[in-house]
Amino acid sequence: MTTSVTLTSGRSKAWRAMRLDMRQTHSHNGVFSAIPHLLVYNVLPADSPVFSIVQDGQLREFQALLREGKASLRDQDEYGASLLFVSLPSYHHHEVANRIA
Repeated sequence: MTTSVTLTSGRSKAWRAMRLDMRQTHSHNGVFSAIPHLLVYNVLPADSPVFSIVQDGQLREFQALLREGKASLRDQDEYGASLLFVSLPSYHHHEVANRIA
């Protein structure tokens, strides 16, 4: 069983979120364990430059944002899309389909 709690620090242009996942297991010999996992990440507007840079595959520009502290590998948009997700070709097809509809 996994339980998740997500806390956010307000809804301004960009904010931080913290998610705590607790996975609970119970073995056949009666041993109970709870494994916590804490994740802190930035939530940015979907139109933030980092998302278009990643979508366009501009690796050098993305690396520069990381070096300058203007982006993090854990960044997400306000809809929950991570940088890895927006870099996938299927995301591009989804965006095009939404714009046509």
